[in-house]
Amino acid sequence: MATDTQATEPTPTEPAPPAVPTGRWQVLRARFSHAMRPWYAANRMARGFVVSGVIITLAFMALSAFLLIGALLVTAVASDRSQRKATP
Repeated sequence: MATDTQATEPTPTEPAPPAVPTGRWQVLRARFSHAMRPWYAANRMARGFVVSGVIITLAFMALSAFLLIGALLVTAVASDRSQRKATP
């Protein structure tokens, strides 16, 4: 039996929120959290290997950039010197 404070008729409820995120930032957050699941599931040693690999890769990228810049500078200086010698 219903009391005075209880509703006897069903009240209209709001529609359930969509299961798929609709906003731009909600979609990006959902995709990011889904992409990060393997990272969170990995153990500490595996994460350490990934981080050390990224650091080593970045170090080689920096080294190659310095070597490329140095090679370009050496080529430019050699070219400039050869042009100066050719000019009387």
